[in-house]
Order: sequence, then structure tokens, then C-alpha cells
Amino acid sequence: MKNKKILIVAIFVVIAGVLLFPLLKGIGANDKVQNRQSEKTAQYHCPMHPNVISDKPGDCPICKMRLVPSGIEAVTPVNAKTGKLDPNAICILHECPMLKKGEKCPMLVLAEKGEKVTCPVCNERFETRKLLFYRHPMRPEVTSPKPAKDEMGMDYIPVYSDEVGNESGAKGGFELPTGYASILITPERQQLIGIRTEAVEKKEALKTIRAAGRIAYDPDLYQAQSEYIESFRSLKQSKENTDGGDWASKLMESAKTKLIRMGLNSEMIEALQKEEGPDKSLLYAVPGGGAWVYADIYEYEIPLVKVGDEITVEVQSPPGSPVKGNIRAIDTVVNPATRTARVRAAVKNDDGLLKPDMYVNVSLEAPLGKVILMPAEAVFFTGKTNIVFVAKGKGLFEPRHVMVGQKAGDFYVVNEGLLEGEMVVTNGNFLVDSESKLKAALSRST
Repeated sequence: MKNKKILIVAIFVVIAGVLLFPLLKGIGANDKVQNRQSEKTAQYHCPMHPNVISDKPGDCPICKMRLVPSGIEAVTPVNAKTGKLDPNAICILHECPMLKKGEKCPMLVLAEKGEKVTCPVCNERFETRKLLFYRHPMRPEVTSPKPAKDEMGMDYIPVYSDEVGNESGAKGGFELPTGYASILITPERQQLIGIRTEAVEKKEALKTIRAAGRIAYDPDLYQAQSEYIESFRSLKQSKENTDGGDWASKLMESAKTKLIRMGLNSEMIEALQKEEGPDKSLLYAVPGGGAWVYADIYEYEIPLVKVGDEITVEVQSPPGSPVKGNIRAIDTVVNPATRTARVRAAVKNDDGLLKPDMYVNVSLEAPLGKVILMPAEAVFFTGKTNIVFVAKGKGLFEPRHVMVGQKAGDFYVVNEGLLEGEMVVTNGNFLVDSESKLKAALSRST
């Protein structure tokens, strides 16, 4: 009987264990799930790089932003309403105070045009862009302060602050070129593209003008000088004899006109009156004397060249030390075939190495004064206009129309469109140009 009771108790315990085991297992599983969830909620990630996670607060090793709790989702380029990528959405650079040693950390927030959004990190609410006015869809110069329709019933297009440059007028207030728009590029993309910028500076500039030249062999000028000297002597004698003065005066005036047409100025012609004869160096080398150098200067560089400027002459063969000289005259007529004007410079020929008709290289330094200079590689020459991209800071790049002047080495003189101290893109600007045009095209299509 006793054994029977023990057997019944044993069977009861087994049945109870079978019934209670799933319940106990479920409780243990729930504890593990809760532990995992608590671990998950305790994780942190980077708002800009969601793949960077940590089980404790810290900084992102990529962008150095402060890690945020995993409950704050990363910003992605998806329209919150449709759940799809939105080409009309815009990235706004918002300075989010992350309380990271007092520094401000940049945060990209995606939003629709003119939408009021909330930063997912600091919960600050702000408006993406300021609506300025509405413009006619076909005539941009026609604007309206409120929504309107044109003659065809088409809606006016809204114009926002980042589409017209600096509307405040502070530091320039330049209008955006037609077909371009300001764009935002994250620091990571800037590094990937290889964007580099340089400052626009105001300083003294020199332009080096180089030209092909030759040592003068000019029998025609030699003959014209001879005619002028003889006519001057004839006029002087006629005045002493009071006979034939009018004829001699007309003869000398004709010889003078011929010299002017050949490029000599008044000072050089008057100097011939003191010479015993024409300059023999125009026909052959005169050791211990001088030589004339003829150089062709392009017409756009002529305003930078003046009589008295020092030139440097380098002989190609045999090579030797450069020879210095001074410009004595500049032709008054431009060669229609080459679009150049000839300058005449006098140089010393002590050793007689400069032979008539010998080719030489001529250079001179023309001072441009204190001007605003920008790197030459920053300019896009589009034919009708010249475009540069100005780094406004915080990842914003603004297209700008510029007027350039003379080129001084690796720089261009800025006549209009840039201010001293502004930063311009010098590398990666082809990609910046493409994105700017794309954004402008998308804005017109909306």
C-alpha cells in the first residue's frame, strides 16, 4: 500500500514537471529577450554613419560627431510621406549644439522646400529656407510677393533665399548665374570628390609678357634715316642761303612721315638730326656699339607696354647671359594678319654676338598694381560667361559670375564678382558644376 502511494506521488510530480516546463522556459526566454532589448536600447550610433555603433557614449571615429542613443534614427534621403527617394528634397545644414566640449557639430537634415523641421539630435525646430517671392515662369524679371498665375494660367515659381545668393546684401549680394543653383556637400563627399579651395587675395601683381623677337636687319629704315638726315641738312642750308626753303621743308616733312609710318616716334626722329649718318647696326653687327631688337606684342598686351620699359633679351644660339635693353618706340599700327604691334628696343652689343636677323626671346615685367587675384584653375570659361564656385562655409557652395582681367602667372585679376578673402574651389569644380546645374534643372521642373 505504501509503495502504491509513492508511485502515485512520483507520477504526479512527473506530470506537474511536464506541464510547468514550457512555462518556466518561456519565463527564461522572456528574461533573455528583455536583457537583449535593454542591451539594444543601451547602444549608441552615429547619426551620420549608422553602421558605427557602440555600447557606451562616445565620438564617431569617422566624423567625430557625438554618438546618440539608438532610439534616434539616422537621417536618410527618403520622403517621409511617400517612403521613396525624393529628388526635390533638399539637404539643410543645421548647426546642432551637441555639447561636445562647447563645439557645434554639423547635422544634415532632409526636408521639403520651405518645410519646418526638427533636428533629430537636439530637437530644435527651424525653417529650411526663406521664401522670398514668386517669379514669372517665362520671364524671371517679373515677380510677385504672393502666388500668382501668368497669361497662360501657369503658376508663378517660388524663389527661395539660397537661389538668389546673399539676399541680405552683406558682403556682396551677388546674384546666381542663370542655370546654376547653390548646393550643399557634406565633408565626407568633399573629401571623396577631392574638393580644394584657395583664398582670393589682394596684392601687388606683375605680368610677364613674352614675345618672339629678332635682331633688326632693316635696309628700308636705314635708307629712310639717310633721306631724313639729308633733307634736314638741306633745309638748314636753305635757311642760311634764304633760297629754296619751302622745297627743303616739304622734303624733310615727307621723310619724317615715312619714319613715323615705319614705327619711329618723335624723340627718335629728332635724335637723328644730331647724327652724322644713319644707324649702321641696321645692316650689320657693330662690335662695341648697339643693336636694335624688334619684338611682336599681342594687341591685348599693348596697353601694358610703354616706352622706357626694360626688356630682357635671350639669344637662342649660342646661349649666353641675358642682355638688358629699353623700349624706344612702339608701332602705331597693328599688323592685321598677326594682331600684333612691333616694339623697338635698343640693346648693347659689346662683343658683336648679336647678328642681324638672329632670333631672340624677349620678356618684360609689366606691373599691374595692387589688385584682387584668384587662382586660374578656379575659373570656368563657358564662352558667354565665366563661373567660379565660392565656398560659403558649412558645406555650402555658391556659383558666381566673374569678370576677369589680365593673367599674372597662375592667377587672374578679378575685375568684378569676388571679394577679398572669399574662398573659391580650385579642384573638383567639374563635379560641383554638374551638381549645381542638376539642382537648378530640378528646381525649374518642380
